[in-house]
Amino acid sequence: MKKSSPKQSLLILIAVILVLWAVVGFVVHRFLASDIGRVAEEIQEKKTDLTQLDYNARNIEYLEKDYQKLEKDGLRLENAVFASGEAIVFIERLEAIAAEYNVAQTIELPEAETKKDKKNDKKDAEESNLAGLKVLVYHLELSGSFPDLVKYIQALEDLDNYTNLNFISLSLKEEAGVIAVIEAEVYVE
Repeated sequence: MKKSSPKQSLLILIAVILVLWAVVGFVVHRFLASDIGRVAEEIQEKKTDLTQLDYNARNIEYLEKDYQKLEKDGLRLENAVFASGEAIVFIERLEAIAAEYNVAQTIELPEAETKKDKKNDKKDAEESNLAGLKVLVYHLELSGSFPDLVKYIQALEDLDNYTNLNFISLSLKEEAGVIAVIEAEVYVE
């Protein structure tokens, strides 16, 4: 065999290294590129899943807030109409409001039978049969300062019991301040 010169040996070595480098590069590219593509697809799927979960989580927060609001509204609706035996509780609420706003008040609750004395019996019959509820009409005579009366009326409207203010009259009396006469109604089971 011929002895190869060191130059030839070096060229052969470089050629072998280049071929090995090309083969290793091809193998690495072939297997790693497919793995990188698969991992990229998995990452995209996970990103889509996370986006959907984030959207669902935000909706759950909104649903929870809506549920809490509806729960509070439900409690208010339960108190919107009171049982016929709870009129005293309603009067106590009116007295508490009057005391809170420093308003003198006189409450008049007509008997249920006096409602027949009104001029429009047909309208009364329709109102008293509204979803099986009876209407309790009451009259208030209030006296105090104007700002206190306004606060009282606002508190009256803010009661949980559905209150329909039919009539409000304000007048000024020097000795008593402002006098307010109110006719309102609440619904009773």
